[in-house]
This record gives sequence, structure tokens and C-alpha cells, in this order.
Amino acid sequence: MSRKTAREIALHSLFTMTYDALSAEEILSDYLSEESRARLSDEVNAYAKPLEVKDEDFIRLMVSGVEQRRAELDEEIGRRAIKWRTERISRVALSILRMAFYEVLYLPDSDNAVAANEAVELAKKYDTKETAAFINGILGTLIREKEGI
Repeated sequence: MSRKTAREIALHSLFTMTYDALSAEEILSDYLSEESRARLSDEVNAYAKPLEVKDEDFIRLMVSGVEQRRAELDEEIGRRAIKWRTERISRVALSILRMAFYEVLYLPDSDNAVAANEAVELAKKYDTKETAAFINGILGTLIREKEGI
């Protein structure tokens, strides 16, 4: 499995968290179980790929990290989403942004450009081209600020 695939599974978990009052651990236990992966593999190719320990660790890190820092992440997103309150951003887009912001802000070993590109690709797959452009703009602002450009 690749980080790209791991990000996709993490996105599904984070999106589910926007609807359910379940904890990250409860949702991950479901999404990462063999039964769920087998059931979901017919619908989403990401679940058909073998799950290596490093991939599961990355998914858990992303989902639990976003859960723990959600308020901070939403504040950071809100500061850069000019004229958009986080409540107005679609659940898919907000889940993608939370995940990408977490990776850029809190995972120093991650490549910011890759994180942004993967976020845009997920938006294209699960939302609209307009949403992908919106996400690209917000992440571009964050990365430029972080890198002092």
C-alpha cells in the first residue's frame, strides 16, 4: 500500500467522524478490520490493497492527530479560508483540509507539496473541481506561510 492509499482510508475515517459521535479509535477499528476492508474493497479500490503495519500506523496517526487537534486545525483553516466559515465548507472538503493541515503543521517528515497534491487529488475524486481548486488555494497559502515565501 502507498501513502496515497493510506491517506484515502484516513479520509474515509475522518469523513465518518463528521457524522458519527464515535471516537477515532472506534471508527478505525471498523475501517481497518478485515471484515470491513473485504466489504469495502468492492466499492473502493484502496481497501483491496494489503495493509502493512507502517500504513496502518500512518492512518492511525493521521486520524487520531486530527481528532486531537480538530479545534486548532479548524481555526487554522478558517484563518485562510477567506469569506468562508468552516461550517460552510463541505464535510468532504473539511475532512481533506483537516488531514492536509495536520500533515503540513504537525508531521515534519512529510513533504508539504506531496501532502497538498494528494489533498487536491482526493478532492477531485470525492468532491468537485471547484472544491479541489479551493483546497489547493488554502493549502498553497499555508505552505507559503510555513516556508516563509
